[in-house]
Amino acid sequence: MDFSKNYNYSPNDEGTSRRAHQRRRCEENCIYARYFPSERAENFQNVHRLFGINTTIKLINSVNENDRDKTIETIILEAKIRKENPVHGPLEVENKLRTKIEEAKNELEIVNKQLKFFRGNNEAPSAENNCRPTDEGTSQSVSGNFTP
Repeated sequence: MDFSKNYNYSPNDEGTSRRAHQRRRCEENCIYARYFPSERAENFQNVHRLFGINTTIKLINSVNENDRDKTIETIILEAKIRKENPVHGPLEVENKLRTKIEEAKNELEIVNKQLKFFRGNNEAPSAENNCRPTDEGTSQSVSGNFTP
């Protein structure tokens, strides 16, 4: 998610979630203005509860400028998942996804076996199995067509 494209932000914006939370005016070089505009207040609250303000600032500052958007996106996702699953957090989501993947693999295996079975039964019959004798001495093909 490219935050610079998704958010209209201004360093002077008083509507930054962090500043609203702290009831202070946004500074000129506010690092949060870009990532936590006022319309995304829940994201900030989740991140603040999980990581705290200082840790979040350290995380943002510890990565290159090019990687900050992805870092904040990951932090926001982690905080959201932790809020939804307070006990197991992302591990619960990971386990559910692994279970779904395993179920899909098992289903695919069953379908492939069924395909193999049905393709094996529908192959073109060999010449000796194509016709079988009938009571009247004429041959009858497997498909039900009579041959003289």
